[in-house]
Amino acid sequence: MNWTRVVVGVLAGVLSIGIAKAQEVVKLGYAGPVSGSLAQFGKSAENAVRMAIDEANSKGLQIGGRQVKLELIAEDDAADPKQASAVAQKLCDSRVRGVVGHLNSSTSLAASKIYSDCGIPNISPGATATALTHQAYPTSFRVVPNEASINAGLLLTAVRLQIRKVAVVVSERDFGQVAAATFLEAARPRGVEVIRMAPLRDDGQNLQSVLGSLGRGGPRPGAIFFSGTNEQALALLYELDRGTAFSSSNLTILGGLELCPERMNGPLREKIICTTGTASLKQMPGAKSWGERYRKKFGGMPSESDAAAYDATNALMEAMRKAGSSTNFLNALKAIDFIGVSGRIAFNANGDLRQPTMSLYSYTRNAPERADTVGPTCPETCPTPAGSGGSPD
Repeated sequence: MNWTRVVVGVLAGVLSIGIAKAQEVVKLGYAGPVSGSLAQFGKSAENAVRMAIDEANSKGLQIGGRQVKLELIAEDDAADPKQASAVAQKLCDSRVRGVVGHLNSSTSLAASKIYSDCGIPNISPGATATALTHQAYPTSFRVVPNEASINAGLLLTAVRLQIRKVAVVVSERDFGQVAAATFLEAARPRGVEVIRMAPLRDDGQNLQSVLGSLGRGGPRPGAIFFSGTNEQALALLYELDRGTAFSSSNLTILGGLELCPERMNGPLREKIICTTGTASLKQMPGAKSWGERYRKKFGGMPSESDAAAYDATNALMEAMRKAGSSTNFLNALKAIDFIGVSGRIAFNANGDLRQPTMSLYSYTRNAPERADTVGPTCPETCPTPAGSGGSPD
């Protein structure tokens, strides 16, 4: 018997066992819609999370002096709040250490208490509902502006355009009323007067009367701030284009993604200033090289929410590294501060970005959109009215 070979084999086995024991497996969760109408967005965000984890594993991540291997547990919430709650509980039961998700406001709100009860930090790469980070759940964070920040950015544009009087036209649902309240709260200190607030019914039957009221008596608004569903946005733009109830002459229309006029190419297109709620991917500081790496790995170009998901994943990992722990890193996450793909990642006491930035899109006929980055829209924090709630998603 060759005793040298036996001894070497035994030592190699012992060494491999030691390495395996020294390498801790840390589970991170992802929750988003990878089925249903939003599956494309949910899957691409999952890819971004996976990319961040793969890069960390290839470089070698150490936490508390020990080599760590990250493992992704991805779950589908189908953009449904009820399923999101079930997914959150499943991730808790799987003992993930942190979660990137959910993408939507409604699903994020549904899951937030469960993560808090489990003590799992979760970072949303897409939810804008102000209420998400104002529920006294210390585990809730986001890496996109909230609704109050978005409204403040739109108001800064109104001030730049010397618009002093604005009419607010919003859905009668809770999210519309919250949007109106946050817009009004942000308007006052900026010298913008809200001269009329009008709720829109879901069936749209009162749209003409709402627009007609804007032109009867009192001062004429220089802009309309809109918050509603995609269907209400299309109806509003159609009626304004017709001009029977209210002339759109010298009028600016301010609002969110539902107003961005990919489907329009007429005179009204030039009156719209809209925002997706984040900075344009082209204007994010690290997007060019990162986007190319994403394209090579997965095919196709990423979106703004994918960049946010990538940054959220790195925030969790960096907090663990700084805390020297994969189980007790919440305070380190609250103090995190780095420049990610999407911009500066640093949280205020609520879990919102300290310096949120966003792109506002304006259009000219037969020409691509022009994006202007505005930010920080609300340094440290934005005013939040009582009862702040969510957006329609």
